[in-house]
Amino acid sequence: MVTYEWTVEIMDCDDVIDTHGYDSYRQALESALEDRAAGKVAVIVLVRHTWNNVDGDLDDRQWAYFEDGDMGGTLPAAFDGGARMLPRFAAEVKAAAR
Repeated sequence: MVTYEWTVEIMDCDDVIDTHGYDSYRQALESALEDRAAGKVAVIVLVRHTWNNVDGDLDDRQWAYFEDGDMGGTLPAAFDGGARMLPRFAAEVKAAAR
């Protein structure tokens, strides 16, 4: 089974020091904007989880960072592990920008 989660990563230099997961890009964007208003460095990423159908354990996790910004813009054609990006996520980002 594959699931997806919009995640806000809170950064300190190049280190991720905290993460928060959301069901929608809009929720992640609102959270990231609040974090930035509080002086934090926040980055939005789409995370793809692949779960084992036998025992439910996590088999794989891949990340997709925006190509032209850290809170929105263009998603890559594939996740960092090679899984194809689904068009619905680009549509979700575009709809939230309206």
